[in-house]
Amino acid sequence: MLSWIKGKKRKSRPSISNRSQLVLDGMTIDVIRRRKKHVSLSVLSPSGDIRVIAPLRIHDEVLVQIVRGRFPWISRQRNRVEYRRERSERKFGLRAEDLGSGLVARRFSKRLTVILGRSEQSVPVKRRQRVCWDGRNTLHLTASNPIEYDQLLWSWYREQLHAAAVPLIEKWESMLGVATSRLVLRRMKTRWGSCHTGNGSICLNLELIRRPQRCLEFVIVHELVHLLERGHTVRFYQLMDKYLPRWRVCKAVLDGMPIVLDPRTTGAEKWV
Repeated sequence: MLSWIKGKKRKSRPSISNRSQLVLDGMTIDVIRRRKKHVSLSVLSPSGDIRVIAPLRIHDEVLVQIVRGRFPWISRQRNRVEYRRERSERKFGLRAEDLGSGLVARRFSKRLTVILGRSEQSVPVKRRQRVCWDGRNTLHLTASNPIEYDQLLWSWYREQLHAAAVPLIEKWESMLGVATSRLVLRRMKTRWGSCHTGNGSICLNLELIRRPQRCLEFVIVHELVHLLERGHTVRFYQLMDKYLPRWRVCKAVLDGMPIVLDPRTTGAEKWV
């Protein structure tokens, strides 16, 4: 690996780090030693684990003194993490004991069985290695708690929706003679999509990943047609009829579904 500093090409030094654990007043502290000058202390969310990153040559006795001096701060941070965890569990309706009990996800209305693997917080694993879809009916996901499970699942949903939406946008841009500047994916409560006619950006609701795929195409065409006709005028509907004659069928499908599903199903879906 090469790095450019002040216009000169220099070889970067290989990183050196090692891991260990300290037990202090019943708390297990993960210690990572690497090349650095200062000690940094953090409380990890959502697990509440304590992690210290320290210089290579610092002694354990010094780290113990530093951690003891930060006990009030650690207690406040762990209380905040616990509060966020409880709030998230109320929001998603998914508790730790629910993990592994018949979890289901959906990709374009196709039911996927989630096989859950447990992860240790002290062992870092790349997110891409923690979500694996077999291309059929099974999704393998590695998480240690409900919050992490929901974050990983929705991150995978985002990737899948983006991969499906981009080719459709390129297809319909060519057919309609328009061009978009930006694609935004987010979870919305009141609409399936939106279009900014001023800068040509479109926004799609992440919930479309759990609806029939033809509905995604309908929403994309709907928003792209707004680049030709800003409002829902007679000309707008004439353009929709011209380019996507069966758009009313897709609209009826979406109108028959709530935009946001029951909170208990936003992450691990338990409906058929």
